[in-house]
Amino acid sequence: MIDARDVGRVAARVLSEEGHEQQIYRLTGPERLNFHDVAGQMSSVLQRSIEYIEQTPEAFREVLGQFIQSPWQLDAVCELFGEIAAGSLDEQTTTVATCSHLTHAFAAFVQSCWRIFSTCPVAPYDEASELSARAIPVVD
Repeated sequence: MIDARDVGRVAARVLSEEGHEQQIYRLTGPERLNFHDVAGQMSSVLQRSIEYIEQTPEAFREVLGQFIQSPWQLDAVCELFGEIAAGSLDEQTTTVATCSHLTHAFAAFVQSCWRIFSTCPVAPYDEASELSARAIPVVD
């Protein structure tokens, strides 16, 4: 997972300097996190309990389909999360640190956006609303 600010810094550098032509850079954040780690860091920063609940790809698609009406966008998001579930975030690179000398950890991102996250309603958990509660993915 990577902070958009870090992506922007790298893009600005490679687009404004010589030597990056025909290069492909795989960008990652400064730490390898799974969704459970993300929920734990969010819980710590926001000082409330946040839990990631795993679900099947079919259940994810069903719930997400309530919010994303475009079939191609739904397919793209489901494909992305399928790749993440298959381990695509397991790799960590140093490209961001090499190109920008500054990286943002996930907890710093949450801290910088705490007002947005603190306004998200938290519904009590019950079995009937479990599928809906799973609809909010935690992503970079």
